[in-house]
Amino acid sequence: MEDINTRLFGISEKGHTFRYVLLTTKVVQVLQNIQKGNKLQERDKKILLRGSELIKKIIEGALLVEGKTCDNLSPSREGLSAYGYALSTIKTLNILHSIDGFTDFFKKLMDQIIDITNEKSVEEIDKLKRFFLELGNTFRGDLIEDRYTQPEEYPFSRRNALNALSFI
Repeated sequence: MEDINTRLFGISEKGHTFRYVLLTTKVVQVLQNIQKGNKLQERDKKILLRGSELIKKIIEGALLVEGKTCDNLSPSREGLSAYGYALSTIKTLNILHSIDGFTDFFKKLMDQIIDITNEKSVEEIDKLKRFFLELGNTFRGDLIEDRYTQPEEYPFSRRNALNALSFI
Protein backbone atom coordinates (compact mmCIF):
# COMPACT_ATOMS: atom_id res chain seq x y z
CA MET A 1 0.00 0.00 0.00
CA GLU A 2 1.19 3.47 -0.87
CA ASP A 3 2.41 5.74 1.90
CA ILE A 4 0.04 8.68 2.60
CA ASN A 5 2.92 11.19 2.36
CA THR A 6 3.84 9.84 -1.09
CA ARG A 7 0.23 10.17 -2.24
CA LEU A 8 -0.07 13.70 -0.84
CA PHE A 9 3.18 14.69 -2.53
CA GLY A 10 1.83 13.32 -5.82
CA ILE A 11 -1.35 15.35 -5.45
CA SER A 12 0.67 18.40 -4.48
CA GLU A 13 3.03 17.93 -7.44
CA LYS A 14 0.12 17.70 -9.89
CA GLY A 15 -1.32 20.84 -8.33
CA HIS A 16 1.97 22.63 -8.90
CA THR A 17 2.09 21.33 -12.47
CA PHE A 18 -1.41 22.60 -13.18
CA ARG A 19 -0.62 26.02 -11.70
CA TYR A 20 2.56 26.16 -13.78
CA VAL A 21 0.59 25.46 -16.96
CA LEU A 22 -1.62 28.46 -16.20
CA LEU A 23 1.32 30.63 -15.19
CA THR A 24 3.40 29.88 -18.29
CA THR A 25 0.39 30.68 -20.48
CA LYS A 26 -0.04 34.04 -18.76
CA VAL A 27 3.68 34.84 -19.02
CA VAL A 28 3.62 34.09 -22.76
CA GLN A 29 0.60 36.38 -23.19
CA VAL A 30 2.35 39.22 -21.36
CA LEU A 31 5.51 38.76 -23.44
CA GLN A 32 3.43 38.78 -26.64
CA ASN A 33 1.77 42.02 -25.56
CA ILE A 34 5.19 43.57 -24.91
CA GLN A 35 6.35 42.52 -28.37
CA LYS A 36 3.27 44.24 -29.81
CA GLY A 37 4.38 47.43 -28.11
CA ASN A 38 1.82 47.44 -25.31
CA LYS A 39 2.83 49.08 -22.05
CA LEU A 40 3.25 46.87 -19.00
CA GLN A 41 0.38 47.07 -16.55
CA GLU A 42 0.76 46.36 -12.84
CA ARG A 43 -1.04 43.03 -13.34
CA ASP A 44 1.48 42.11 -16.05
CA LYS A 45 4.38 42.85 -13.73
CA LYS A 46 2.91 40.54 -11.09
CA ILE A 47 2.56 37.76 -13.65
CA LEU A 48 6.17 38.21 -14.76
CA LEU A 49 7.37 38.18 -11.16
CA ARG A 50 5.52 34.91 -10.61
CA GLY A 51 7.25 33.64 -13.76
CA SER A 52 10.60 34.61 -12.26
CA GLU A 53 9.62 32.68 -9.11
CA LEU A 54 9.05 29.60 -11.29
CA ILE A 55 12.50 30.06 -12.80
CA LYS A 56 13.84 30.43 -9.25
CA LYS A 57 12.34 27.01 -8.43
CA ILE A 58 14.04 25.58 -11.52
CA ILE A 59 17.35 27.05 -10.36
CA GLU A 60 16.83 25.40 -6.96
CA GLY A 61 16.52 22.06 -8.75
CA ALA A 62 19.60 22.78 -10.83
CA LEU A 63 21.51 23.56 -7.65
CA LEU A 64 20.54 20.21 -6.21
CA VAL A 65 21.72 18.35 -9.31
CA GLU A 66 24.85 20.41 -9.95
CA GLY A 67 25.83 20.75 -6.30
CA LYS A 68 26.28 24.52 -6.63
CA THR A 69 25.25 27.52 -4.57
CA CYS A 70 23.61 30.62 -6.00
CA ASP A 71 22.37 33.89 -4.48
CA ASN A 72 20.92 32.53 -1.23
CA LEU A 73 18.87 29.86 -3.02
CA SER A 74 18.67 26.37 -1.59
CA PRO A 75 17.81 23.10 -3.32
CA SER A 76 14.20 21.91 -3.06
CA ARG A 77 12.11 18.90 -4.03
CA GLU A 78 9.62 21.10 -5.90
CA GLY A 79 12.53 22.77 -7.64
CA LEU A 80 13.92 19.40 -8.69
CA SER A 81 10.61 18.52 -10.31
CA ALA A 82 10.42 21.88 -12.12
CA TYR A 83 14.05 21.42 -13.19
CA GLY A 84 13.14 18.13 -14.86
CA TYR A 85 10.43 19.85 -16.88
CA ALA A 86 12.85 22.64 -17.81
CA LEU A 87 15.43 20.11 -19.06
CA SER A 88 12.77 18.50 -21.26
CA THR A 89 11.97 21.97 -22.57
CA ILE A 90 15.61 22.63 -23.42
CA LYS A 91 15.77 19.33 -25.26
CA THR A 92 12.58 20.11 -27.21
CA LEU A 93 13.87 23.57 -28.14
CA ASN A 94 17.11 21.93 -29.29
CA ILE A 95 19.29 24.48 -27.45
CA LEU A 96 21.29 22.07 -25.32
CA HIS A 97 24.43 22.66 -27.41
CA SER A 98 24.38 26.39 -26.66
CA ILE A 99 24.21 26.05 -22.86
CA ASP A 100 27.38 25.94 -20.78
CA GLY A 101 25.77 25.59 -17.35
CA PHE A 102 22.11 25.06 -16.56
CA THR A 103 22.12 27.15 -13.38
CA ASP A 104 23.64 30.09 -15.24
CA PHE A 105 21.23 29.66 -18.15
CA PHE A 106 18.19 29.74 -15.88
CA LYS A 107 19.60 32.64 -13.86
CA LYS A 108 19.93 34.60 -17.11
CA LEU A 109 16.27 33.89 -17.91
CA MET A 110 15.24 35.03 -14.43
CA ASP A 111 17.30 38.22 -14.78
CA GLN A 112 15.67 38.95 -18.15
CA ILE A 113 12.20 38.66 -16.63
CA ILE A 114 13.17 40.98 -13.80
CA ASP A 115 14.62 43.45 -16.32
CA ILE A 116 11.36 43.39 -18.29
CA THR A 117 9.41 43.92 -15.07
CA ASN A 118 11.60 46.93 -14.34
CA GLU A 119 10.83 48.11 -17.89
CA LYS A 120 14.40 47.69 -19.12
CA SER A 121 14.99 46.71 -22.72
CA VAL A 122 15.58 43.00 -23.35
CA GLU A 123 16.77 41.88 -26.77
CA GLU A 124 16.02 38.17 -26.47
CA ILE A 125 12.34 38.47 -25.57
CA ASP A 126 11.35 36.04 -28.33
CA LYS A 127 13.65 33.34 -26.91
CA LEU A 128 12.20 33.94 -23.47
CA LYS A 129 8.67 33.68 -24.85
CA ARG A 130 9.50 30.45 -26.72
CA PHE A 131 11.01 28.97 -23.55
CA PHE A 132 7.88 29.70 -21.50
CA LEU A 133 5.61 28.50 -24.29
CA GLU A 134 7.45 25.19 -24.55
CA LEU A 135 7.77 24.87 -20.77
CA GLY A 136 4.00 25.20 -20.52
CA ASN A 137 3.59 22.55 -23.22
CA THR A 138 5.88 20.24 -21.25
CA PHE A 139 3.83 20.70 -18.07
CA ARG A 140 0.59 20.29 -20.04
CA GLY A 141 1.85 17.15 -21.76
CA ASP A 142 2.60 15.54 -18.42
CA LEU A 143 -0.89 16.28 -17.13
CA ILE A 144 -2.51 14.91 -20.28
CA GLU A 145 -0.33 11.80 -20.26
CA ASP A 146 -1.10 11.16 -16.60
CA ARG A 147 -4.79 11.50 -17.29
CA TYR A 148 -4.69 8.67 -19.81
CA THR A 149 -2.12 6.37 -18.23
CA GLN A 150 -3.49 6.12 -14.68
CA PRO A 151 -6.86 4.34 -15.02
CA GLU A 152 -6.24 2.12 -11.98
CA GLU A 153 -6.68 5.13 -9.70
CA TYR A 154 -10.41 5.17 -10.42
CA PRO A 155 -12.46 2.30 -9.01
CA PHE A 156 -15.04 2.49 -11.78
CA SER A 157 -13.95 2.77 -15.37
CA ARG A 158 -16.28 3.92 -18.10
CA ARG A 159 -16.26 0.45 -19.64
CA ASN A 160 -17.71 -1.08 -16.48
CA ALA A 161 -20.25 1.63 -15.74
CA LEU A 162 -23.88 0.72 -16.17
CA ASN A 163 -25.91 2.62 -18.68
CA ALA A 164 -29.48 2.40 -19.96
CA LEU A 165 -28.48 0.16 -22.90
CA SER A 166 -27.02 -2.52 -20.61
CA PHE A 167 -30.51 -3.44 -19.40
CA ILE A 168 -31.95 -4.15 -22.87
